[in-house]
Amino acid sequence: MVDSFLLSLESNPTTGYAWQAQFDDELFELVESKF
Repeated sequence: MVDSFLLSLESNPTTGYAWQAQFDDELFELVESKF
């Protein structure tokens, strides 16, 4: 089964703060990460 979903978290890269995702790469694939 191949389903996709979007997870969007607010961040402000000018403050030096950004979210870092931790997940099981056997189950999930990170497709895109951007500010």
